[in-house]
Formats: sequence, structure tokens, C-alpha cells
Amino acid sequence: MFRSDGKRGAVAHLVGQLATIQEIWGSIPSPGQVMQAQWLRNPNLRSAGSFLWWVRVRSMPPTSWLDRGLKV
Repeated sequence: MFRSDGKRGAVAHLVGQLATIQEIWGSIPSPGQVMQAQWLRNPNLRSAGSFLWWVRVRSMPPTSWLDRGLKV
């Protein structure tokens, strides 16, 4: 499930960049292993118009969440 918090375009773009994000954070599962992913915007952190987004990825196995920050 993907939640955009009103930034659907940005989230869609980020979802499309999942492979690139995996390269940045090697601990994120490959797209073939992703069961669920959520993009959560943190409204408390902004810099020069950029928001800090959190990607929450659950892989199988193991069925655990990985949270990573991403500035867009």
C-alpha cells in the first residue's frame, strides 16, 4: 500500500525509483522481494522546499519492516 499524504506525484516517482533506493541503502530488499512498501511524509522536517520521506518496506522473508529516510 502506498500513501502519498497529498503528494501522489512525488510518491509515484519515488516508487518508480525503488531500485535506485535499494542501491543507496543496500539493506532494502530487491523489488522482487518487496511484499509491501509505504511512503510516509514527515511534515516536521523540510529544507529548501524538500520533504523528508520515509520508505517502509516489508520483504518476504523475513516479514519485518525496514524504515529508511529519503529527502526529495
